[in-house]
Amino acid sequence: MACFLVVLFFASLIAVSASKLTVESSKPSHWETVEHLSYNLMKEENVKAHNSKLFRRVPGLHVRHDVEFQLALKLHKRCDRPFEFQLLENGDSIFTWSKNPLVKDGELHFHLYVNRSIPVGQYNLITSDPCSDEKRKKKLRITVVNVLFNPTSAQLDKRNVDVLTSEYINNNCGYIWTGDVAIPWDYAVGSLTTTRSKNDLMEMMSTSERSNPVLYSRALTRLIGSNVLYGSWDGDYEDGVEPTQWVGSVDILARWRRYGEQVKYGQCWVFAGLLTTLLRASGIPARTVTNFGSHHDRGLTDDETQVLRAYDNIVQDDEGTWNFHVWSEAWLERPDLGKPADWNAVDATPQEPSPLAPNNPYQAGPAYVPNIRGNIRAADYDTLFILAEVNAVKVCPTTGRVLSQDVGYAVVTKKPGMSPQVYDYYNFELITSSYKIPSKKRAIEDTDVVLPPPYIGCERDGGMRVNVTPPRPSVGEDFRVIVTEGNVSAEDTVIRFELRNYMGESLGIISEFMGMKVLDVTEKMDYLPYLRNSSIFRFSIGEYNELGDFIFHDAIRIRLTYEEIAVEAVKDPNSTNITVTITYINPLSVPMTGVVINIASPDNNYIRLEEEEIPANSPFTTTTVVDCGDHEGDIMIPISLDSEETQSAYGLGWSNCGEGEQGGSTPLGISMLQIMLLSVIMTTFYI
Repeated sequence: MACFLVVLFFASLIAVSASKLTVESSKPSHWETVEHLSYNLMKEENVKAHNSKLFRRVPGLHVRHDVEFQLALKLHKRCDRPFEFQLLENGDSIFTWSKNPLVKDGELHFHLYVNRSIPVGQYNLITSDPCSDEKRKKKLRITVVNVLFNPTSAQLDKRNVDVLTSEYINNNCGYIWTGDVAIPWDYAVGSLTTTRSKNDLMEMMSTSERSNPVLYSRALTRLIGSNVLYGSWDGDYEDGVEPTQWVGSVDILARWRRYGEQVKYGQCWVFAGLLTTLLRASGIPARTVTNFGSHHDRGLTDDETQVLRAYDNIVQDDEGTWNFHVWSEAWLERPDLGKPADWNAVDATPQEPSPLAPNNPYQAGPAYVPNIRGNIRAADYDTLFILAEVNAVKVCPTTGRVLSQDVGYAVVTKKPGMSPQVYDYYNFELITSSYKIPSKKRAIEDTDVVLPPPYIGCERDGGMRVNVTPPRPSVGEDFRVIVTEGNVSAEDTVIRFELRNYMGESLGIISEFMGMKVLDVTEKMDYLPYLRNSSIFRFSIGEYNELGDFIFHDAIRIRLTYEEIAVEAVKDPNSTNITVTITYINPLSVPMTGVVINIASPDNNYIRLEEEEIPANSPFTTTTVVDCGDHEGDIMIPISLDSEETQSAYGLGWSNCGEGEQGGSTPLGISMLQIMLLSVIMTTFYI
């Protein structure tokens, strides 16, 4: 009996092995055929050589300048002549190779490369049978080749190259700091939609722009703001998507390609997220940065000899300092400046016309960041404008005091290597010192930076002071405004309640309270109706003089924070599906209506869920399924939740898209039946 069971056990092992061989042999071949020629794109080898793993779902090859790519051919006859390969664009030959093959096991192997003189873009790779009769020789299209910039340079060692490519090119996971929230952002670098959008934009560029990464990054800042995304800051978004709802780039690009018009609406962080996506998808390392206390220089000074604006780096009366502003940085060599590769500021938000460009389009950068810190006041590529955003001198008009900590308070970006499941608003990389002119560096040390920044205003010397408790109230939470110090009686104290937008611009004075030094906000007024427009409030305190003029003493600016969305993401071990459970508690004492939930799926699809109502102060839960696509390892699933009564709350889920156990199989591929047989055998021998 035992011998029979042993034979049965080993027969089952052989059957499993045979079934595995059958499965392996049934996998699709890497060889494809066009007429009498078979070819192999050697995708795995080329993905590794060109570090292009995010593009595996995109048809064809993605190759970088000056890096070899491989190709294998099979002919149905012997041929010892060199092959000619061509890159075609719109039917025109752009580049030609003549190559003798390396013969391996009857296969013809070729090593080709695209040099830096070839503009980035999408091309058709063609060849022909060199041994065919000339009259019958036919050009055969093999594949599409997407040519990318190559970020490596002589100044970089391998470790730095790996950081640039892994963190700033082959990475979809991002955070964009806006005020007191870091919005999780899916860059969708390797999606087919991103590649097609990038190619559409390149058709609008000149050959010189596509051949030079400096000009290319500048062209993208122009084209995104003039063709892809429509910016609006007025709070009226009824005919589009509110900027706070976006949590990724691919849905914006998909809408642009589908409808052929600018997508409504964006603000600075959305423009920057798009620009970072398109730079990375073009082979240029890029990251998104936020400047807290960002000066907006309107270039007011000009003279009789210069018609173009000359940015003056001084805050004028009708200029402003925004709460924050977001742009991108691109890692570029600057042969035009005689400078090595470093970060360059590029900004796609349409703010002010570029003064030195033909027709003054809205574009900005690339401004070489070391030149900004070095206060090199060159006018090229809007360097002065970006220099002023971080280093402008702001003076209080009532006291003449320099507000040294207001402009360029902190410049932050996502910390390299930050795992997608680790969300921490304070876990950023502080890069302020890269931008700050040393003579204008603030007195406080970088380790003392508090975000969001405290309000720095023109408080009256010896006057009253104002505070809020708790310091960072949440939406729906009770909070107090407390007036202290000063020699003004409570009867003469005035507290103004003002609504501000994200940029810090006034949306109007809502209420004015007189004769009190402690204001229970939720008791004295209902601020909930204003949350749809903004959750940023400014409380200014002062007194009226005999002429009825308001004498300002101090102010404080707060932003009511939204609780995070709780997200649980569970990967199915037998498929690429991830079940996402979303939970949110309505913080309001009224129902949230017209609820919209946006989910950036790892497979580069955008999921939009709608819910009619979430009852007041009640929890809400919903479940959906997303797909891993081609992702491996840890992935991030950004989510936003918006309603008619509120702006967006954010959350993120994370999961691992590695190869899970299929069907609960045990190690070594031994099935449960085989384990049972082995158990019976051991028991029989023991007996």
